[in-house]
Amino acid sequence: MFLIKEIKRVNGRLVTNFFPNETRTSVWIGQKELFYEPGDECQFFFRRGMGFWYLYFSSTGTEKLNAALEDLKGRLKDIIVVDLVGRSEETESTGKILEYQGFRHYETLVRMSLNRRVRTGPAGSDDEVLFARVEDAVQVHDFLVNRLDKYSEQIATPFELASASAGNQLLLMKNDNDICGLLYFEKTGNTSHLKEWLVDEKSRGMQTGSKLMKKYFSLCSDCTRFILWVKSGNEPAIMKYIHYGYATDNLVDRIFIRNL
Repeated sequence: MFLIKEIKRVNGRLVTNFFPNETRTSVWIGQKELFYEPGDECQFFFRRGMGFWYLYFSSTGTEKLNAALEDLKGRLKDIIVVDLVGRSEETESTGKILEYQGFRHYETLVRMSLNRRVRTGPAGSDDEVLFARVEDAVQVHDFLVNRLDKYSEQIATPFELASASAGNQLLLMKNDNDICGLLYFEKTGNTSHLKEWLVDEKSRGMQTGSKLMKKYFSLCSDCTRFILWVKSGNEPAIMKYIHYGYATDNLVDRIFIRNL
């Protein structure tokens, strides 16, 4: 946070895609996943992904960002992923700079929100929907890796999943030892962020997803704000979220990628 404030002091302007959460940033640093490259008017932050790097920047303006990216282009040959979060029109100019510097638009996520308390029926018996155990983290991570796009969906690490399990923020349904479905969420104050809600293909049509969602809403009955991100073209998922009361709002996450 201090580094970003220093950049803004140069002329009061700030172009950035780095909105650090203190707790998560501390975890990234502790796990040696986050690295910093200083600059007078443009700073870069690199975070390890699964065989690629997430790139974050903090710049005094688009011209300085363009120049810094030009310098970076000749030094980095790895796959680079950049997220631009904001209203669609607000990300246009920065997106054009990324495209000029060799990035291509890869995917767009839209944010959906539900701004009220949610009442549900029975959440399902304890033998149906279970809290994940810390030792489930690796199995859950493998389940996610086999079903999600690692470039656009920011798959949680085993460490993050173990932390979520320890905090009772990861729900599972299993058949013997196989995962049928899961729901992973974060809760901060009155806001709950639904991170992942997945059902194995063989378990669809068996109320697995519904039972997970009912349990989730039951656990977050004191929340008044619910948010999630979903691919803009994933109409089946969007319709399911609408069924539960979510609606798209005005924020998007435009994902750009280079060297893929």
